[in-house]
Amino acid sequence: MPMPASSSSGCGWKTRDRRCDLAGDRPLSAPQRLSAHVEREGGQAARYAEFCIHAARERDHRGVPAVDRRGLGQGAGSLLQRWRADRYRAVEACDRRRDRDNRRAPAGNPRPMSWQSLLDTQPAPFAQRVLTIEAVQDFHALHPARAALTSIRDAIGQLKGRAEFRGVQVGVTGDPALREEELKSVTDGMVLSFGLSFVLLAVVLGFALRSGWMAAAAMLSLSIGIALTSGFAALAVESLNLVSVAFTVLMFGLGIDFALHYCLHVQKEESEGKALDAALSATARHLGPTLLVAAGTASIGFLAFVPTNFIGIAQLGVISGAGVLIALACNLTILPAALRLVRRAGGHSHFVSAASLHGHWKRRPWQLWVVVGVTALALPLLPHVRFNADPMGLRDPDTASVKTFAWLYDGDDGGPYRLSVVVKDAAEAQALTGKLKALPQVGRVVSTLSFVPDDQEDRLGLIAFAAGGLEGAGAEAGQAADACPLQRVAAARSQLLNLPRNPELDRLSAAIQQLQVRAARDPALVSAVERDLFAYLPPLVTELRGQLSPEVLTVQSTPQWIKDRFIATDGRLRLEIQPAGNIDSVPARRAFVEAVQSVAPTASGPARSVLEAGGYVAGSMIQATSLAFVLAIGVVWITTRKFSLALIVVTPLVFAAILTSAAGVLLDLPYNYANVIVLPLLIGLSVDAGIYLTVAGSEPGSIGKGPDRTTARSILFSALTTMDSFGTLSLSDHRGLRAWAFCWRSGWRSPSSPP
Repeated sequence: MPMPASSSSGCGWKTRDRRCDLAGDRPLSAPQRLSAHVEREGGQAARYAEFCIHAARERDHRGVPAVDRRGLGQGAGSLLQRWRADRYRAVEACDRRRDRDNRRAPAGNPRPMSWQSLLDTQPAPFAQRVLTIEAVQDFHALHPARAALTSIRDAIGQLKGRAEFRGVQVGVTGDPALREEELKSVTDGMVLSFGLSFVLLAVVLGFALRSGWMAAAAMLSLSIGIALTSGFAALAVESLNLVSVAFTVLMFGLGIDFALHYCLHVQKEESEGKALDAALSATARHLGPTLLVAAGTASIGFLAFVPTNFIGIAQLGVISGAGVLIALACNLTILPAALRLVRRAGGHSHFVSAASLHGHWKRRPWQLWVVVGVTALALPLLPHVRFNADPMGLRDPDTASVKTFAWLYDGDDGGPYRLSVVVKDAAEAQALTGKLKALPQVGRVVSTLSFVPDDQEDRLGLIAFAAGGLEGAGAEAGQAADACPLQRVAAARSQLLNLPRNPELDRLSAAIQQLQVRAARDPALVSAVERDLFAYLPPLVTELRGQLSPEVLTVQSTPQWIKDRFIATDGRLRLEIQPAGNIDSVPARRAFVEAVQSVAPTASGPARSVLEAGGYVAGSMIQATSLAFVLAIGVVWITTRKFSLALIVVTPLVFAAILTSAAGVLLDLPYNYANVIVLPLLIGLSVDAGIYLTVAGSEPGSIGKGPDRTTARSILFSALTTMDSFGTLSLSDHRGLRAWAFCWRSGWRSPSSPP
């Protein structure tokens, strides 16, 4: 039975081949299979023989050797004599199979006949082999499994170049292969996002500042801040993951936010007639405390991620919390120096009027009520917010390892989500198996006992009966080995004529007669037909003889690979519990796990791991979001000494969180391991907008009038740059990053500043 690699270092190597006719890994489950199936589908053999004869007419048979010890006449005749003539009948499945093989076979080069598929009751499945490989990984390298996967794929390429492997499909999957391709997908997406974000930020800065020189100074400060934060990340955390690697894009929003506010306020001071040095000093005095409060609030909000159980969120909190302070330091030190250099080089800027926005909001109060109304309508959707804990849902479905993973579990309702229980002995295994099978959520329980039939005596008798007709097949088949090709064809037709008439036999007889005429001119034609008909018969007969002479099966006599999977070194037995249906949804998976645990509390495995991991991550998101809200309120309250202002600052963030979650419900975009950080990040990056507006509106001369356009423009363009930087992740092939980009942009489109 195919099994994926369950260890962290295993690679599943799966092959699929319709030409493989051996039954090596498939025990003869129905002892009467040989006699009953051959009787029922004798017409199929006749049709296939006719097809091979007709197809051989177009073949160039020069140099084709005769089939060793398997003559056409004696081989076909001895088999046809065993098949009762009254059982010959047309079978639609045979027609479809013959037509399919005829279409697939190249002109003049038909496929050999598959005797295994002839004996199968169902349409012939793909012959499958699964190899479990322990990959040697270098965890000091960026791509630990790359060397191992390259070696495996090189070996596959060499095999595919050999003639006997034509038509074989091979795929590689398993944890190392999935992680390797996911890492490549994430890395490629981040590199593309980083480069595109840099270009978009430069364009937005140029439009916002109306000064290419000032925009260049801001980009220089941003680049230095990102480099310093990357160095801190290398020292602070051992390794990055799918979540914590997001700090590279996150730093665009953090770094450029402070730079925009600083540069626009410098322009404002210059518009009042101040020199650059005086403008820089005035900006530092007036804006510096506000930037410090905003940076402190954002940093504390990010550090709220650290106590969570989700390592990715905790790492991101540490890196981003420090990154905020690094970005602030760069904008208060490097940016002023860069602006001085820019001005000395002849750069200049154009300032836009800093008129108050008081009249704007006073004349348009309906905007506030629209936001409140939409948020109220979104509230009923919140109970339907869900978390998708399936890690396969994040990966690129077009990568080879994901395709092979889906192929491996094609048609398996339970997929990889199973449970296992370890018991002391066979008696306990039998008792627990009975209890588990009684559960409606359980479809199958597999152990070493599953490979030992209960009614072996009856089955052995049936097998002995079925083996009787195969005893003389080899001797009879070899009697005509020395006959010339034309004699073998004549003998085959003579034996067919002695059988009762049947439409299939008549067609086969006519085809053999035509073969006689052509074989008189080209005797090699007969050998080619024999090879196409009986290429797979000798190994199949040998295999059947082995399977039709079995011994009594016990647990000790089962193959070693079965023992390795189900018997521990100390003798304990493992029970593998498979679900009764599809458990891709969280409710179905929870019902399966809880039902099994009600009987076997120690059950563990992928189904339970994924379910509990999803609970931990969802809980971490709620914890981080709640703590960030509380800390943001506390910092603003302490700074302004007004609790009402603190509530005003965080209220838009509540609206944004509600609308973002509701959008995910409407668009069937659940939270996952990647975009789960959207809500905590929304607080950390958006709370500063409220602080800027609140502080600007409470300055002397602004009370009752609201903030000026400089502050509003800073917030607007800061939001645009953040949306652009995160929005570029939507171009990634990684589905988790794309979902993250969508949720983030939805959050930033939501209200993020107080009225």
